[in-house]
Amino acid sequence: MGRRQARRVRWRGAWRADCTVRFCRRFGRGCCGSLECRGQGGSHRLRTLPSRCDRHWTRGRYATLMRVRREVAAVALLVTGALLLQGFAVARHGLLMGDFRAFFCGAQAAAHGQNPYLSAALAACESVPEPAGLFQTAAGTVVPAPLPPYAYACFWPLVFLPFPLAAVLWFAILLGACAVCARSLVRIASVEYADAWALLAFALVGLSVPLGEIVPLVLAALCLAALAVERGALAVAVAWCALAMIEPHVALPALCALALWRPAARVPVAMCASVLVALSVVLVGPATMLSYITKVLPAHALAELPRNTQFSLAWIAWRLGVEDGLALRLGSLSYVVMLALGIVVAGVLARRWKRPAALVLLPATAVLLGGVFIHIGQMAVALPFVALALHHARRGRWALQLALLLLALPFQYVAQEPWALLLAAPLCGWLIWRFVRADVLLAIRGASALVLLDSALMFALVEWQPVAALQTLSVPPIDPALPQSSWAAMIRAQAVGNGAAWLFKLPTWLALVATLGVVVGERP
Repeated sequence: MGRRQARRVRWRGAWRADCTVRFCRRFGRGCCGSLECRGQGGSHRLRTLPSRCDRHWTRGRYATLMRVRREVAAVALLVTGALLLQGFAVARHGLLMGDFRAFFCGAQAAAHGQNPYLSAALAACESVPEPAGLFQTAAGTVVPAPLPPYAYACFWPLVFLPFPLAAVLWFAILLGACAVCARSLVRIASVEYADAWALLAFALVGLSVPLGEIVPLVLAALCLAALAVERGALAVAVAWCALAMIEPHVALPALCALALWRPAARVPVAMCASVLVALSVVLVGPATMLSYITKVLPAHALAELPRNTQFSLAWIAWRLGVEDGLALRLGSLSYVVMLALGIVVAGVLARRWKRPAALVLLPATAVLLGGVFIHIGQMAVALPFVALALHHARRGRWALQLALLLLALPFQYVAQEPWALLLAAPLCGWLIWRFVRADVLLAIRGASALVLLDSALMFALVEWQPVAALQTLSVPPIDPALPQSSWAAMIRAQAVGNGAAWLFKLPTWLALVATLGVVVGERP
């Protein structure tokens, strides 16, 4: 054998031996022991090395492929089940793509030069009959579309299509946004792709997509902004945060953190703010934009105050009997406090963990605790940061693991449909196995505890009806020209009798408190 051929065989054998040893250590297989042949020049050993290592490499690669396929199939079943379960539930109640219907009608009004915040402009669109299952407005009620004026630009290409076709396209867009969230979660928190989908199955896909909510777009934009900050592309990160400003109370903290901790981002932030203001003026005019800030937002906050899906401090204060105006002021104060806390702690953690993504993810997570106008669907925004903190935190990992489970399994979603327990229980076991400990008994215990706890909460919801909850709620004085007037009456009619509904919010609040408690107390 010539010198060149011997060198080629020796290099190839050493490389394959290296791969075999690493593979066997990871998956627990026995190595062929041929690593000792490296560097010794024994031709009789080198000639036998490739065939022996190829056998181990092929077997291990096949085992890995089959394991990944099984995981992907299991998670795909859970995600599809969560989507279908919620889809059938909302279709049965005539709420399919309900949020998108309001956004669609608001964008259509803006496209035709009308005021999208008035009842007269929305009622004509929302009263058009649609196929069975799609959202249909109740008689005498107009669903408001309280998005900022610039946000209607996202729906502009869809308003010239029939609503059923636009709903199908929007459904596909939301699923694509969920896929972006899952892929970004893999890169941000170093989790497996199947695990990322498992985290988002109930909290994002099941909760937001059937209703046509914009949370998947917001979360996808924030995740892409976090990845852009990681690679130092601050202008790109600011642009993604500007896209997430379709829900300004969620994305604004991220922009503030970038402007404070990254001076190079201040000019892009100012430019994006100017673009959003100019776009609002072009779409609805300066008078409508000013009316949105001074009249529409306060009226909508007042109308939504008793809504069961609210997680703000204002809702807690109202539930305790505080006057409506004072409750809203407490909620606004809580938002400002949590925004400041999130921005300060984000800068510290980004430097300590050497992960600039915290500048985007932590402030958006902090305002979810007690912030004004926060709903159950927006709790999915906290999942990327909790997964990131679980990867880097030096203490309190058990609290972060618990928070991840509680956020990935929103109790309000599971409790509304008892059949959801059939999917929530195996998903809980999966998450315990992957993020807590690979213990079958522990996973079974966790799934059983979820079923028992949720059953107890559902029993309390049915049996516990305090006298105070049975009283008729008075409708606050709201300008009848605004759709919030009829919307407030409908919400207060639905809020009667839900005396124990706040119990389903406790696990989510506990998750947020645990997360912020761990990161605030993080030591260098």
